[in-house]
Formats: sequence, structure tokens, C-alpha cells
Amino acid sequence: MVYASLCVVSLVFSGQQYVVKTAMTGHLMPPLVLALCRCFFGSTIMFSVQALGLDRSCFKSDLTDAKSAWPALGCRDALTFFTLGVLQAANVCGNILAVSRLSAFTVTIFQPLIPLCAGAIACFCNIEYVSVPQTLGLLLAAIGAVSVVALADHGAAASSDQFLDDGAAWQHGGPFLALNIISSAMYVVLHKRPCSIYPPILVPASSFLIASLPICLILVVSGSLHDIHWSVFTTAPALCVICYATVLTTALNYSLIAWATRETSPTTVTSFETLQPLFAALLLWFFYGNLPSKSQAVGALLIATGLFVFTKAGNNEDAIVRSRLLQDGHAASAGFGTACSSTERA
Repeated sequence: MVYASLCVVSLVFSGQQYVVKTAMTGHLMPPLVLALCRCFFGSTIMFSVQALGLDRSCFKSDLTDAKSAWPALGCRDALTFFTLGVLQAANVCGNILAVSRLSAFTVTIFQPLIPLCAGAIACFCNIEYVSVPQTLGLLLAAIGAVSVVALADHGAAASSDQFLDDGAAWQHGGPFLALNIISSAMYVVLHKRPCSIYPPILVPASSFLIASLPICLILVVSGSLHDIHWSVFTTAPALCVICYATVLTTALNYSLIAWATRETSPTTVTSFETLQPLFAALLLWFFYGNLPSKSQAVGALLIATGLFVFTKAGNNEDAIVRSRLLQDGHAASAGFGTACSSTERA
């Protein structure tokens, strides 16, 4: 179920790049406005799901830390949630601004760098250990992802403006793409511990709500709110873009990511980002009729092989990491409860 859910996540993310690109090309709404809608409305949906108790029936787990749907946060966890919110704001804004300046397919091809960054960050923070077979599996999947795009017939899709990126586009969009990749990797790694203690959906819901605050502040300070034509929110294309970005890309995807991170490890979750170029190529085939070549099929086989090697080698490591973080979560919960009891007696 975890691996199937992560495949759904990659498919939705692949479609998100094209949906955002369509919105930016058609000038349906400014990039930061879409980012604010995605964060605020996405968090509202996730909080609503949690309030109705639907998350407890959908994301069952044998972990016993989260006894309450609305647990109290300790000082350390409050700082962690704030950090996750800032990273999520950087991730969302970086992705949307990158897609607005680069082609959707270009942004998608660089998403396999996320698991490599996540593995390095996790090892540096001593959150998990990435073995040599896992590293080889990630590299093999990344090579396959690059092959899917590099061996594509770019000229056949030139009319759809999917591959037209010049030096000026990279100069303006490259930094935002790097921000997207780094902040996304850091977010998944750092939200492992909160997902092991609190209800999985609470972590992304809180993160996106916090992320909406700096985005709103930037909009107010920059004066971009005056440039918004509010009539776009009454048009069907703009509403479809907002619904896709909030319901699927934000609420669904990040709820599944939080649950999968709780059940496995950050590197395992991000490793499925290597499927995005493959799904993007399939979407091009479905919408534009560009049939995948035999060389692209070889790239897809490399992705599947790399993911198999990674997941096969990572089963034991995931169990060890999960057990260690669960013990830390019990200790943190016990310490927080003892502190509260002492405060009440005082």
C-alpha cells in the first residue's frame, strides 16, 4: 500500500507541472497567488479531514503515540513545525516560480535529484543510514529518469512548448528550481520525527498553514495584490487549476507522503520521485500523441530496477529507523507529560 500510494503521488506531481504551466502561460493568476491558494486551502482541507476523523480510518498504524486527534505540542516540536512551514513555503513557491519560467518537462526531469539530496541530508543529520546498495539503486533510477527525457523526440513536441528553455529562462528559473529541490528534500527528512509522534495528516496541514503566512506577507509587501484580477477566480479554468493544486497536489499527496514517511523512511519516500519523468513522458504520449521510443522504454526499465534495488536493500534499514524514532517519540511524549504534571503540581 505504501509503494502504491507513492506511485500515485508521483503521478499527481507530474500532472501538477503541466497544470501550473498551463495556468502561468494563460495568465490565469500570478504564481504567488496560486502558491497562497494551494497552501491555505490545502491546509483547510487536511484540517477538515482530521476534524471529521477520516484520517484515522484511512491511515491506520500500529504506532500508539498519537492518542488524541489534536495533541498538545511541546516547545521543541513547535519550533520543528515552524521550520517545516518555512520549508514548505520555499518548496511551493520555488516549484511554481520555476514552472512559470521553465518548461514543465524540465522541472520534472530534475525531481529525481530530491531523493539524492534527501539521502545526503538524512545521513548528515543522523536520521537514517543509506547503504551502498540503496545509493546504487537511487543512482540507477536517476539515470533511467534522465534517459527517459534525454532520449525523447524533443522536436516532435516543440509545438507544445514543452522543451523550449534558453539561457535567459535558466537564469531566471534555475535558482527557483534549486530552491524547490533542496527545500522539498529537507522537508521530507525533517518531518519524519513529527510524523512518528502525531497524526500523519496534522504535520502537513500545520506546515501548509504556516507556509501561507510568509507567502501572504510577500504578496502584501510587494504590492502584488493590487495586480490581481479577482474575476479570474470565477472562471472555470482557474477554478480547475486551484482544485487540482489544493485537493490533489497538496491535500492528497502530502497526506500520503506523511503517512508513508511514518511507515518507512524519508529516502524511501523521495525515491519514488524518480518516477515523475516517466509519468510525464506518458502524459505527453496521452495528450500530444508522442509515442515513447524503445530507448525510453529502457530508461523506464532502469527506473523500475533502481527502485527495486533500493526498496529491497532498504527494508531492514526502514525497520531500524522506524523503531528508533518510535522510541524517541515515546521518550519525548513521556518527558512532555512529566513536565506538564510538574507544572500543574507547582
